[in-house]
Amino acid sequence: MPNGTVDAWRKFTQPTPPPLYHELFAAMFQGNLQIDGDIKELMANLRAMTRLLDVTREVQLTVA
Repeated sequence: MPNGTVDAWRKFTQPTPPPLYHELFAAMFQGNLQIDGDIKELMANLRAMTRLLDVTREVQLTVA
């Protein structure tokens, strides 16, 4: 499961995130997010996780 600082998640979930916060692995390799748990499970469900994070951005657009 990905985890990171509050600041990293705020940047990551912006409608147009800053560079290196646009994608889960970009933020992870930058050192802003960390992935804990079974990496094989994450990779098996990567599309669902990516979509979940995309929806988070979309929901913020409709609330704002």
